Amino acid sequence: MKIRLVKEKDIKELQEIDKEYYGVETPIDTLKNWFETFPKGFFVAEDKSKIIAYIFVELLAEKKVIPFIHDAKETHNSNGKYMNVSGLGVLDEYKNTDLGKKLLEAIIKLAKSKKCKQILFITGEAESGHDKYEREIISKAGFVKERSIEKWEASPSYFVTDHWIWIKKL
Repeated sequence: MKIRLVKEKDIKELQEIDKEYYGVETPIDTLKNWFETFPKGFFVAEDKSKIIAYIFVELLAEKKVIPFIHDAKETHNSNGKYMNVSGLGVLDEYKNTDLGKKLLEAIIKLAKSKKCKQILFITGEAESGHDKYEREIISKAGFVKERSIEKWEASPSYFVTDHWIWIKKL
C-alpha cells in the first residue's frame, strides 16, 4: 500500500469510493475542481494498482467552516495557515488497517511544510459509518473536539446539526 498524490485519471475511482464511504457520489466536477485548485493537497492510497482511499486538504486564510461540496477555487488560499480536510474516503475493507493513520501523516507533513497553525476536520456524532471511523482516526492523531457546528452544509441546501469541528494544533 502506498500513499501518493492524486492523478487526474484517478478521479472517477474516487466517486466509487464515496459511494461506499458516504452512500452518495461526490460530483465529478467537485473532485476535478479540488484537483485543479490544489493538487499538492490531494492524496490517494493505492494497493495493487487499485485506489482504495483519498484525502483532500486545502489551505484557508482563517479558521472557518466550509461546506463539504464546494468550489475550492473560492476557498483555497495558497498562503493560508489553516489546513482544512475537505474530503476523505476509504473503502470499507481497509478501515481496520493503518491506512487512516498514513493518510493523516501525509497531510500533517504537508501542513508543517506550509507552516500551518492548525488542521481542521469536521465530523459528525453518528455511532457508525464514516463519522465513527473519522472520529477514531483523528482522535488517535491528536485532534481535539473544539466546538459544535450549529448548521453545517453537508451538500448544497442540505444542512446537518450534529457535526463538530476538530483541531490539531501544529
